Amino acid sequence: MPYFLDVVAHLKHKGFNVPAALIDIHGERLREVNGRPTIIVDCFPGGELKGTDEVSCRLMGEALAKLHIAGEDFPEHRDSHRGVAWWHKTSQAIAGELEPEQAQLLLSQIAEFDDFIAQHPDLPKTTIHGDLFYNNTLFEGNKLSAIIDFYNACHSWVMYDLAIVVNDWCSDMTTGELDNTKYKALVKAYLHEREATSEEMLAWPHMLKIAALRFWLSRLEAWHGAKHDPERLCAAA
Repeated sequence: MPYFLDVVAHLKHKGFNVPAALIDIHGERLREVNGRPTIIVDCFPGGELKGTDEVSCRLMGEALAKLHIAGEDFPEHRDSHRGVAWWHKTSQAIAGELEPEQAQLLLSQIAEFDDFIAQHPDLPKTTIHGDLFYNNTLFEGNKLSAIIDFYNACHSWVMYDLAIVVNDWCSDMTTGELDNTKYKALVKAYLHEREATSEEMLAWPHMLKIAALRFWLSRLEAWHGAKHDPERLCAAA
């Protein structure tokens, strides 16, 4: 918990509307209520998007680039709890539960990404959100009013975080394919604020695939884990 509180405190100091914990009269930000850790945060205006469009994608691209730049000097470098080590371990554990074609796809994509990263070990990293789906933002009309839910924040590849956002914000809700209009709006706005290196551009197709795989794998883990746990299966139902 302290790491995530530090991340949002850093971003709030940089001018972002994020749920940073308020400090009480005793100088404390993390409290205990009924035996559970508790924080108090600002209440931001706006609500959850029902879906994305060209305007919201453009705003997100601009905000994400600024968020990545702001995270460059955050001193704590924490690996993702659902990063490389996790997807290696989880994919091996779950492969036997899948249809052969799915298992092959899962393992081959991880191997392909491993090979690429081994050849490009110095891809730029920063402090990333790690889960910036459109329901982790608040909008007031056509204005982005806050970015929330930083509990997947970590120090990782910049392009990986951009790929997570693109895969969610720019996908056609019916077909799952990228919507070219939203895609161009978001990426163009991002690159206007933060220029990508040539190596990052080379990494982009790999990042789109591994970002999709990360969320596919977490959902596979939840589903197949629940199959063997009656309490979790009842809760899911």
